[in-house]
Amino acid sequence: MKRTLTHIFILLLTAAVAASCSVEMDLGIGKPGLDGERSILISGQVTDASGNVLEDITIDFNAYSQNEAGGSTVSSETVYTDSKGRFSITAEGAQEALLCTVTAQDKDGRYESQTKQIIVTWNGPSFQDNLFVVNDCNFHLNKKGN
Repeated sequence: MKRTLTHIFILLLTAAVAASCSVEMDLGIGKPGLDGERSILISGQVTDASGNVLEDITIDFNAYSQNEAGGSTVSSETVYTDSKGRFSITAEGAQEALLCTVTAQDKDGRYESQTKQIIVTWNGPSFQDNLFVVNDCNFHLNKKGN
């Protein structure tokens, strides 16, 4: 009797493990874009060459489709750095691979502008739960004329 109960317990345990694995596969965990909504989050800080934070610097974000000749604009955002020189950009809704540009520029013209390119392929360690994250997109701006 004890042996039969042990076998039943092992069978139930095996069935539970198999069911839990198949549920994860059925839910599509780890598969990007199942709900059709993907987002990009880019954050960083802007400083001068000495490491001093720069407030009220314009940050322009543009995303272009890599799948079309000429790359049409998919998303465009403008934000400004806060009193700690930090910024955060969120763009939503893209499905295709993107080439993104992030440009930091001083609206008063004291500092040279700088642009960074980010390629969004919707996979890899930066992409999880339909969110592509780029932390530390930092800029170090030089004063004009230096």
